[in-house]
Amino acid sequence: LIFGLNGSVNLLLNDWFGFTIPIMDGLIGVTFVESIHYFPFILLNLVASMRNIDGAMEESALNLGARGFRLFRRVIFPLAMPGYLAGAALVFVKVFADLGSPLVLGLTNMLAPRAYLRITSVGIDDPLGYVISVIMIAFSILALWMAARVMKGKDYATLQKGGSSLQRRRLSAWEAVLAYGWIGLILLVTLAPHIGILLMS
Repeated sequence: LIFGLNGSVNLLLNDWFGFTIPIMDGLIGVTFVESIHYFPFILLNLVASMRNIDGAMEESALNLGARGFRLFRRVIFPLAMPGYLAGAALVFVKVFADLGSPLVLGLTNMLAPRAYLRITSVGIDDPLGYVISVIMIAFSILALWMAARVMKGKDYATLQKGGSSLQRRRLSAWEAVLAYGWIGLILLVTLAPHIGILLMS
């Protein structure tokens, strides 16, 4: 209702600029819906992981001259990687096996809908649905194994006894505008289904 071909966003774009964006069409639509739906899985894991980073490591990096994006890229993000990978593996498994979103958007040439339709329409005598299901299980196990393998022995982000977490920073004016603008945009997109339901009601 908001991002569809005749949804609010495309109607406004067509009125103001004379073009539309196929946000909810085919694979793009499935990717968009899954991104909105599983965004919290990544976010919550990453936030928890960043809160567990020992502040002493950040202080050491600052004393050695790391600042800004270099500090984030070389110290903060590698320490938060276990939480990110845990969330990413979980999202991969859940998206890979998602049945509802592709079916609602009319996309049946993905593995989960194809397995479901083969098993329910053709019946148990057709082995293809079960073959697809085994392939999905194998890929899911492989994704979890790879995430565990990549992070084996690299979880350094636990707080020491009596340690502190990452420092809070005061943002400059343009940094605050950039940060809150980005957060506002993400919230607007993520809460779009709820806004749509509220407007419909």
